[in-house]
Amino acid sequence: MPISSEKEEILLSNAVEAYKSGQFKSTQAAASHFGVSKWKLRNRSNGTPSKNGRTATNKALNQSQERSLIRWIELLNSVYTPPTALDIEGAANRILQHCGSDRQVSKMYGYQFIARLPPHITLRTQKPMEKARIEAELHGELVHWYKVFGQFLKKNKIQAHELYNWDETGFQLGVGTKENVASTRENETIATGGIGQNITSIECISADGWFMHPWFLMCGSEQMEDWFDGDNDPSNYRVIKPTAKGWADDKSAIQWLLDFHYTTKKRVTKGRPRVLVMDNHGSHGTPEFEYLCQSLNIIPWWFIPKLTHRCQPLDGKPFSVLKQKFRKKNNEIVRWGGDVDDKRHFLRLIKIVRKDTFKSRTIKSSFYDTGIWPWNSNIVCDQIDPGWEDEPVLEIYGHTPSPEAEIPSSVTNSPPNSDQRFSKIENKLQTIFENDEPDLPKVQKHINRAIRGGKQAIQDLALAKQTIKKMQSHKIPVKRSKRIIKGASKSPLSSIAGNSRVHRRCTKETKLDIGNDSAHARIRDYWLRANQALKEKEEASGGRDYLDVDDEVFKYVNIDSMVAEK
Repeated sequence: MPISSEKEEILLSNAVEAYKSGQFKSTQAAASHFGVSKWKLRNRSNGTPSKNGRTATNKALNQSQERSLIRWIELLNSVYTPPTALDIEGAANRILQHCGSDRQVSKMYGYQFIARLPPHITLRTQKPMEKARIEAELHGELVHWYKVFGQFLKKNKIQAHELYNWDETGFQLGVGTKENVASTRENETIATGGIGQNITSIECISADGWFMHPWFLMCGSEQMEDWFDGDNDPSNYRVIKPTAKGWADDKSAIQWLLDFHYTTKKRVTKGRPRVLVMDNHGSHGTPEFEYLCQSLNIIPWWFIPKLTHRCQPLDGKPFSVLKQKFRKKNNEIVRWGGDVDDKRHFLRLIKIVRKDTFKSRTIKSSFYDTGIWPWNSNIVCDQIDPGWEDEPVLEIYGHTPSPEAEIPSSVTNSPPNSDQRFSKIENKLQTIFENDEPDLPKVQKHINRAIRGGKQAIQDLALAKQTIKKMQSHKIPVKRSKRIIKGASKSPLSSIAGNSRVHRRCTKETKLDIGNDSAHARIRDYWLRANQALKEKEEASGGRDYLDVDDEVFKYVNIDSMVAEK
């Protein structure tokens, strides 16, 4: 039965020690005794390492350099700046350049290196998100919000049919989505890529799987007959309201709240409250809205600003599925010669899409995925990294702190990466040299460790300098100017002509600034000579009628304008 490579290496190591100590006269005898290959034993005794312990000849970076690259990736991840495969490729080239090598890694090196990284570092897709939403994701605030909300549900014994969520979402008429089709043409397109009008839809769902009829806010000032198709089916009941811009306003929010009250008042026991969780839109927090909620025994509960994508049930599966199905339906209608860029077509289409989207299972799943019902804060809070938020440390009075953990013996051969480890090596060397006969192999071992640690430190420092330089290059302040280009008016102006005009203006102002000091001196000298001539004239005439240099009149002379005119 074949043995594993690890066990074979252990047997080979023992065989080499036995052969070198003189227990066996030949490598063949030692190989037969330990049951290993005589050729491998001969190579090990001559100093040839195994393939696993040997650096591959086709690798651009050695093990020390790769470890520096891994530490650089972990450092960037710790400051929420994960590098791309292209960044890793550039970092590897900088390491090689710093070591004096002209070699360049391949274009696929970044992806190949990521595939060989430890399991906790994988290739992930980085999704764009609004900066305000990213900054709002504070773990402590989110935990506190869920804690307070959970205590409120428990204290008031809120049931699933008493918990509601409402929100607005926008639809763009005529917009489709990508789909796979069987085609003989290389480039396949469909006419659903234009920008159409916007329609706002107001939806409301309950934690028990119930959903309310929709509201549609149209841009306009009057109701149109085309918006009503004569369908009085209760399942297709909807409310249409024209607004100035097609968005929700304060009046629309109050009107919707009254409709919500009359629709849901029979779903709850008399005297029991209805909890309405919502976002922080301006129309949801007006004094009139809050007063009406209090009068109708409706408890409003607002999410943390900019965190509705984490906490709000409607922002999860319901809205994403609704819009995806709506766009696919647009594709289907256009594919078969229909029209989707009109409001009446939207109203006819949306009832089919809503019927396929708002199902009891989907609604309950959306409440569960956000931890709202059943209440479970860990579902959302565990997705957010606590980061560097300060946490209180419990210190026991009179308790002796535990000593710092020692470095485990399994890493004694690893290069030092801290002052503590360097000091430990230094103390060991001093202890060895204090003996009359120092153990030279141990000295060599510790020196090699210190050298490897120094090399890694130099590589880490080089990567850190390059990273800081790259960050600073993207934060160069751009000097902004509100000056207009004189003489250009509103006529077309090329970049060359515009830059030429700006350059002439800057050159002229620079010359004026340089000449201002000498101009002041020339003008002052002119006034002195003029005053002297006036003095001589007035002395001859026996009167005083001249302008002194220190006189108040000189303060009102605009020297800059005189220089500019000159």
